[in-house]
Amino acid sequence: MQLDFVVKDPIVRGALALFPAFSDAPAAPQYLTGPEAEAAGVLHVSEQGSGAVPELVVHNSGTEAVLLLEGETLIGAKQNRTLNVSLLVPAGTHLPVPVSCVEAGRWGAPRAIARSVRHAPSDLRRLKTRGVAESRRAGSGPRSDQGAVWDRIATYQRDLAAPSATGALEDVYGFVDNDVAHVVGELTPLPDQRGVILAIGDTVRGIDFFDKASTLVAYWPGLVQGYAVDALRAQRADMTIADTEAFIAQVLSAEATTADAVGLGQDLVIANDAVTGNALQWEDAVVHLAAFASPTAPEQPRPGRRIDRSRWVD
Repeated sequence: MQLDFVVKDPIVRGALALFPAFSDAPAAPQYLTGPEAEAAGVLHVSEQGSGAVPELVVHNSGTEAVLLLEGETLIGAKQNRTLNVSLLVPAGTHLPVPVSCVEAGRWGAPRAIARSVRHAPSDLRRLKTRGVAESRRAGSGPRSDQGAVWDRIATYQRDLAAPSATGALEDVYGFVDNDVAHVVGELTPLPDQRGVILAIGDTVRGIDFFDKASTLVAYWPGLVQGYAVDALRAQRADMTIADTEAFIAQVLSAEATTADAVGLGQDLVIANDAVTGNALQWEDAVVHLAAFASPTAPEQPRPGRRIDRSRWVD
């Protein structure tokens, strides 16, 4: 995968460090983001037939493709789900999409479906993305390890003392909303910023990169809330630009396999001992790259200057 990045000094909030990433990589043709499509009334989601846990159906009634992101959460239906991969829904189509359940204790009468304003936390996304890569390698398509997803949500409930009668990730968010808002409530992306490298404590956790700065702006509130959940009980951030560059080098140098995308374009699947991720490509552009460091990955050398925290408000 050929991408060039420029990484700049981070915003630090306690254990959370957000490194802005910039690039001159080409942009894809015009599309609507999920928030834009929802506001325009052209995005509709329903159960597949009488309902199937790992699949929902998305209808794009508009005249442009709609981008939906891996980790977006759709609340309602027979249970809350999160998208397994990023995808572009063609204009005027119904598209079955692979999802994971993020509400283990409910399978009941359908409720109205809406996009949650909150993205799934980064560690849950990492586990899910790893499971999807393994499923694809086994020839089973973009399915997650559903048990691992439920276990991780249960861990959030336990670690954050967040009760939920149905094991719902959305209830965890509701319980820690004030803490999350304290961490990221006032943050905004920089002009022309197209990506974020996430570090928590002394570890680079992952990257979200887009073909357009406007796409990052659209998804920023949900993404940073997801990042903050994993940082709530972590140690203070202590990472450098050099750390993020080493992580990016691992992502870009990793062997990637091509897979059929759900919708327009194609997927590049990254899965090795150090990183796991997926890049949605369309018309020679990387529309969304989401990659995560494996917790067993060897620690990288950490040369370079340290963060001057006096420049940031905790």
